[in-house]
Amino acid sequence: RGSSEAFVKGEVEMEKSCESMRNRLNESSKALDERSSSIQSSTNQTLQHFEEKVVESKNAISHLVLRMKSLITNLSESKAEK
Repeated sequence: RGSSEAFVKGEVEMEKSCESMRNRLNESSKALDERSSSIQSSTNQTLQHFEEKVVESKNAISHLVLRMKSLITNLSESKAEK
């Protein structure tokens, strides 16, 4: 009878331990999901900012190329006039 009580008590303690581990796993899973969502959001913001900077740079380069073409045209015209 004593060993049967000890066995039942051991089963109860093991079930409590398993429940505790399940709870910790669920909490960890939630924390990981939140962290993952935060990282994804941050990554998306960073990527969007980078894309905006690429467009700005492309526009600036295009503007410089047009100015250089204009200067070269003007230079060619002034040489032709001489």
